[in-house]
Amino acid sequence: MNKIERVRAALAGAPVDKTPASFWLHFPDAEKRGPASVDAHLQFLADTDVDFLKIFNEMYSSNGSAVTNGSDITVWTQRTTGSTTILTLSFNP
Repeated sequence: MNKIERVRAALAGAPVDKTPASFWLHFPDAEKRGPASVDAHLQFLADTDVDFLKIFNEMYSSNGSAVTNGSDITVWTQRTTGSTTILTLSFNP
């Protein structure tokens, strides 16, 4: 089972080979925005090999919605570049 299959199965409540795992951090000021932020995220992914990557845009806002279970999440897009696949996730308001 690859990372995409694992995360999609977990979100659907289906069996997985192992629990998808990730962790994240806030980057230093010099890497919070623009191309430096993209580079920092991709380097973090390469260094940690997590199952999914949380993208920080460091723009603090809230729309008052919350994700409470896997059915609240929808996959908007999937893009593969080389060996990296990027899933853009969003949630149902």
